[in-house]
Amino acid sequence: MIINNKLKKIDLSKPGTITEVDFILHSIEDMPNLSLGQIFTLCPEREDIGSILVGLCALHYLKCPAFNFAEWKAYKNRDFSFEEKQLMISGLLNVIKYSHIEISDEIDALDYIYAACIALNRISPEAEAELVKELKLKPKESLIEALGILVGHEVKGYITKETFLLLKHFAEQNSGGLSDRAKIVLKEDVERMNAINHFL
Repeated sequence: MIINNKLKKIDLSKPGTITEVDFILHSIEDMPNLSLGQIFTLCPEREDIGSILVGLCALHYLKCPAFNFAEWKAYKNRDFSFEEKQLMISGLLNVIKYSHIEISDEIDALDYIYAACIALNRISPEAEAELVKELKLKPKESLIEALGILVGHEVKGYITKETFLLLKHFAEQNSGGLSDRAKIVLKEDVERMNAINHFL
């Protein structure tokens, strides 16, 4: 009940909210015994928060030894259903979207985006397409940054020409955070990795 009340009050538009949800998640003693469905419904009134909780579980579970398969008892045999994989994909995308890299006070944003991007690439062969779909629906700097991580940090190592053109489109906007972020990603990630892997 206390956890539910804390989760209900979270404002996802503010900096540090992903960190706040993560702290709450780590405070749940019975977490390793919970299924993804149970984690998703920890705050029934807030599906957005439920999705982020699942995304954070997937993020830690696929990356951090403390959340390995042996310790997460609900999934010791790695038996994810299709629906559970979709829950994880959606959750990881929400972790990325609500990591406010555009806000200077959001000190943990890049770390969460990086970890979520790695987990997304491991759980979904369509990670790039998932990010592009979200970027087209509601452009955010964090999604552009995630595409940069996907190509430039030995996660995937390349992007399609269509994704490159989309990033170029944002970079060619007159000004603003989206344009600046896209220019950085194109220069520091795409251009650098293309010189190595020749994917464009």
